Amino acid sequence: TPSFLVGGTLILTGSLVRIYCYRVLGLMFTFELSIRRGHKLITSGPYSLVRHPSYTGGMAMALGIALCQLTRQSWLVNCSGLFPGSEPTLSVALVGTWVVCGSLIGSSLVARMNREEAMLAEKFGDEWKEWAKRVPYRLVPGLY
Repeated sequence: TPSFLVGGTLILTGSLVRIYCYRVLGLMFTFELSIRRGHKLITSGPYSLVRHPSYTGGMAMALGIALCQLTRQSWLVNCSGLFPGSEPTLSVALVGTWVVCGSLIGSSLVARMNREEAMLAEKFGDEWKEWAKRVPYRLVPGLY
């Protein structure tokens, strides 16, 4: 279905963006927020477009998964009967779970970006300020 194709494309694109970010960061990449010995501020590649491109990729993946799972033509919906003619509370529960989880993850992501930027600003000072001025958007160019 069209929504599944769009969802799959978002999953693939988001995954490729994240892999590219890991490669550009090289040894500076860590899952835990930290400043490494000899840490350098990476401002090239996807980091010349937005300050947190790996998170952008992750969000694209999550949106793609939601499109693949929650649209009326999805396998989950057709095989479970959650939407067409099913018990409405099941549909509300499924969509509600996605909304609640997405909201919690989104707010955690914003808090993590704030902590990450504070750490980088403290470590790199004017270099970070200059980069933040050149790259004002955190996730989506021209939007946020």
